[in-house]
Amino acid sequence: MKQILLFALMTFFVQTSFCQNLSDTVNVEYSKNSPKRWSLGFGVPPGSNFWYVFTPNLDNFLKSQKINPPYTSSYTIPLTYIFQHNRFKTEVGFNYSISYISIAGSDQNSVKLDAGYAIFAERNYFIYLNLGIGYGQYSKKIDFQPSQQPIVSLASVIQSGVGQTIVLKNTNAFLDFSIESMIRTKKSTSIGRSVKLGYHYGLTESAWTSTSVKLVDTPSDRMNGIYLQFTLNISRQRASDREVVSKKSSN
Repeated sequence: MKQILLFALMTFFVQTSFCQNLSDTVNVEYSKNSPKRWSLGFGVPPGSNFWYVFTPNLDNFLKSQKINPPYTSSYTIPLTYIFQHNRFKTEVGFNYSISYISIAGSDQNSVKLDAGYAIFAERNYFIYLNLGIGYGQYSKKIDFQPSQQPIVSLASVIQSGVGQTIVLKNTNAFLDFSIESMIRTKKSTSIGRSVKLGYHYGLTESAWTSTSVKLVDTPSDRMNGIYLQFTLNISRQRASDREVVSKKSSN
């Protein structure tokens, strides 16, 4: 909850910083008459979405077993499909982890749908506040030797020895809050860029599981997290739409 309050204060500050620009009649006229745009956004390898997920219950459990918990941070490649009209935006996004769990100790894959409203809008520059919902899968590599018993407790697995590993997974639906800066070129077919700072809040506490051994008494986490995302956006505006906007703006 503290993270949500902090993010809300940050977005309020940005909104109040840009509200004076909304009185510009040119910007307001364009935001009313702006054409519909479809854009494809993509990240550039080796990773353009940097995220960190909070897993306090699992971390505390591992510390009680004298095991250092791995960092729940990773790099992903985002892919987005965006629709813009007036001051509104909708977006479908996918994130695919490229930080191999065998090396990094954690990874994440997710899909989400969000909607945004531009608190600042020019022809080629927008500031959006976004709200969305999504679903993510998170993984952590824990270094210890798993038991061969069919059903065991996580504590007994950890205490059985050191030398091998087990991968714990957690899946959770989440709400997504973000603020986004989007810039595009002045051409009809344009390549722009987007920078997004966001926070996702897990809707429930989900228990950690393993694909290699069936566990009981595992801790549960809500999987709240923060992220910073960079994408390149390719969009095209139809000639008929440009003519409509030009006529309305001239009147």
